[in-house]
Amino acid sequence: MSEWAWVILGYATTATALAGYVTVLVHRMTVLRRRAEESQ
Repeated sequence: MSEWAWVILGYATTATALAGYVTVLVHRMTVLRRRAEESQ
């Protein structure tokens, strides 16, 4: 039981980290696009 708990905890942590990383990347891309559109 404890082993499965650690596995689930590990997957949850990894998924959260990936979600945050993707969110930051998307946010940066949108900001860069807005700056590019404003500069033109």
